[in-house]
Amino acid sequence: MEADEIEREVATASAALFGDTPRESVFNDEGMDGSDLPPSFVMPLLNRDEEEETQQISDRMHVLETDKQPEEDVRLEAEDEMIDSINIRRMDIQPVETGDRRGYQCRSENCPKFAQAGGFCIAHGGGYRCQTPFCAFFNLRTCPDHGGSKRCGVIGCTRVALGTSALCCAHGGGRKCSMKKCKKYDAGQGLCLAHGGGRDCRANGCNKKAIRYGVCSGHGGRARCKVEGCEKYDRGQGKCKAHGGGYFCKVQGCGKKDKGGGLCVAHGGGKKCYVEGCTTPCVGGGRCKAHGGGRRCQADDCRNWALNGGRCKEHGGTGKRCSRRGCDKHDQGGGFCLAHGGGFTCTIPDCTKKQIRHVDLCKAHGGTKPCSFPECTRKANSGGHCIRHGGGGRCKTEGCVKTNRGGGYCKAHGGGKKCTVPGCNDWAIGGGLCPQHEMFGPAAVVSV
Repeated sequence: MEADEIEREVATASAALFGDTPRESVFNDEGMDGSDLPPSFVMPLLNRDEEEETQQISDRMHVLETDKQPEEDVRLEAEDEMIDSINIRRMDIQPVETGDRRGYQCRSENCPKFAQAGGFCIAHGGGYRCQTPFCAFFNLRTCPDHGGSKRCGVIGCTRVALGTSALCCAHGGGRKCSMKKCKKYDAGQGLCLAHGGGRDCRANGCNKKAIRYGVCSGHGGRARCKVEGCEKYDRGQGKCKAHGGGYFCKVQGCGKKDKGGGLCVAHGGGKKCYVEGCTTPCVGGGRCKAHGGGRRCQADDCRNWALNGGRCKEHGGTGKRCSRRGCDKHDQGGGFCLAHGGGFTCTIPDCTKKQIRHVDLCKAHGGTKPCSFPECTRKANSGGHCIRHGGGGRCKTEGCVKTNRGGGYCKAHGGGKKCTVPGCNDWAIGGGLCPQHEMFGPAAVVSV
């Protein structure tokens, strides 16, 4: 009874809600087909033709999806196979690269160097070419002349930096020998040539170090002059000295050869004497002539300095002569003797006098050392004293203690120079003339 009452109350409430008369509920165990539902619960039904059209569209979409699926599967499978093959190749190549990364040698015959880009070493054309047109230098990206490579960190230096120090060789860059207190450069295997670094010459029985192409200079490792028919060695810029090779002094107007640091000897280039405080150029053995450097005359018991030919002037040594025709005096600088404009002028402004060699000053401006005798301002000769105080050489005549005036003898024994005027036997004091001929001229003096 209670169930029936509850059912009627639900039906009454439903009728009041949806604007219908009360009637029996259709919610039973047999379900409902929707025909008796209120208007808001009734779903719109498609027409029969529309249902068939919708079914056809659905079938076509299904067919298209089934057609595309095999193509997509094939593409994905191909990509997977390609990735797998690349990984396999990488696994095969990786041990070779990591095991011997520099194992490829130059393709040129009998060349022991390692190959760069292109299969050849740099000497045989390998490596990356400069990007500047018509430039034959080789370097990464561009050559040093066209902006390639790192530059030296010293201000004003344009050389290529070597090693991790960001400095060029001239300023201490590059790898050094691993031996203690050795400042030479690493020539290979962490050692300089003097300590066993570098490679040995490949020629049979040769113990020298290789320079180029695996051989020493004697077996063809040194570069030759590029001039056709010339067998001399390359001294710089691909030519020997006779054909203009080498580098010149950087000082404007100077045509002399670079002896080190971009300067000639006259402008401060070349090695200096190893003696502390000495700035004179080294002439041999690491010392200047004043400190024992250079070669001595090969004649017995002769201590004079050797000129060309291994002998001094007195024993037949040649040396460089003045370039003026007919003059046999020695070259004092610039290819001429002092009388013909050779030598170098004093560095003091407006001074035209000749400088003392390697001092850059004339005698008047302190180019020579004064006599070591107290309060004496004369020029010091050999022994550190002037002639008046015992300096200078002595006459070669046995028992004579007078000063050498020229030729190894004093004036009494034939030393010194005579006046150049014919018939005059007076001593010359300057310019090859005696005091009278220097003052009045050769034609003014009449012999009585």
